Amino acid sequence: MTHATIRRFGATGNGKTLDTAAIQAAIDRCGREGGGTVTFPPGVYLTAPLRLRSNVALNLEAGAVLLGSPEIKDRVLDGRPAGILFAKGARNVTITGRGTIDGNYRHFVNFDRVIPATYYRDFNPEAVRGGRGFASKRSVDGPFLPRERPGNMLVFSECKNLLVEGVTITGSTLWSVHVADCTGVTVRDVTITSDPACYNNDGIHLTDSKHVVISGCRISTGDDCIAISGQQSTSDNPLDAASEPEIALGFSGLPGAGEDIVVSDCVLSSRSSAVRIWSLQTSVRHVRLENLIIRDTNRGIGIFLRSGQSITDISIADVQMETRFHTGAWWGWAEPLHISAMPLPGHHVERGRIERVRVRGLSATAENGIVLYSHFPGVIKDISLTDVSLRLRRGRHSALKAGHLDLRNTTVDLGITQRAATGLTAVNVDWLSVTDIDIAYGKPFPPYFIPGPQFENIRDLAVSGWTERVT
Repeated sequence: MTHATIRRFGATGNGKTLDTAAIQAAIDRCGREGGGTVTFPPGVYLTAPLRLRSNVALNLEAGAVLLGSPEIKDRVLDGRPAGILFAKGARNVTITGRGTIDGNYRHFVNFDRVIPATYYRDFNPEAVRGGRGFASKRSVDGPFLPRERPGNMLVFSECKNLLVEGVTITGSTLWSVHVADCTGVTVRDVTITSDPACYNNDGIHLTDSKHVVISGCRISTGDDCIAISGQQSTSDNPLDAASEPEIALGFSGLPGAGEDIVVSDCVLSSRSSAVRIWSLQTSVRHVRLENLIIRDTNRGIGIFLRSGQSITDISIADVQMETRFHTGAWWGWAEPLHISAMPLPGHHVERGRIERVRVRGLSATAENGIVLYSHFPGVIKDISLTDVSLRLRRGRHSALKAGHLDLRNTTVDLGITQRAATGLTAVNVDWLSVTDIDIAYGKPFPPYFIPGPQFENIRDLAVSGWTERVT
């Protein structure tokens, strides 16, 4: 196996000179010789996008920074916007060490402009409490308007046996790590940070990938910390984030599914969802979320069906979280757990299903309750909530945002509607089991809350051990 230090190939590490050619030469040399390790000693290595090769490991030593070029013209690969690292069809790719991969995002964000709540036109301002006054409130939580942006920062497409361990990944303007159609993936002890006031900067986004383990990671983002998607390609649907060309690199269009995914022992913070599971074009199944700590987040765990596919066999266990209302054009309404099946134009969600979701050991301090909501009966089935403790409190933005149901992304008329909340709202759910639920309402009582659960059109409901109290 070849061991290559990028300094020997001419990399300067001065943070000013593009070191792309030297780094790529070291990677290619190891690839041609059957594999090896490319070492980054301490220094700042400015680069345009790099292609990774099979059987090649990148080792970023402590003090090494792989820094994306601030010039948008440099951030292109195969004629598409790109980030920093790209691998397609590779095997046995490894990125390890105590160094940093930095997307240099500040060059691609307009910090003078905050996106208003109505920017995406994904809800009717007249339908919310306060009318257009609700939408015109200036956001203190972002998101800022991006300039022209490079693509997802690390992209692994159709790869097998991928390991990312130990490194810090920061400063992305879009998805920090995109794992597309990959098999056998481990992301371990990685720190991912991006500006919480910027959107689309997901921490780890899996699309149609299988046999994935994410463990021991600390992720703080504006957009979803971890997204697990049934998605095979970009879309022309304006409500689909992947219609943006910056996200396109890596999608294969191949049929597939997200399957056998474990997320454990992570600390997460987001202004969207800490964990988002959703289906747009393909299915997601057999996902385990275990031993998570979620802090200062707009929505804890979200499961969203927006197609005729399926999301099945989801296990959520031993999760502690704190959620609150955030202002601005963020999806999410401070729910600790949100499960919804809603229509999108051209997608027949009534033919799909969310089935066999098991929640056990969820403890949350939150400014909203749990939501289980289907637009059609018979789509959300077999849900169990066991050993759930909620402390519902009034927050800084409760007067503005409480008493609404946020179901985006869906049709505009259903996006945000007025609805009094409680610890658990369940609508059009089949086979719902609720066991050992404890809900405490803080003083003063949260606005627009109704004591007791709200159940509408529930077929086969079992409730045992429900307690409520005012503290």
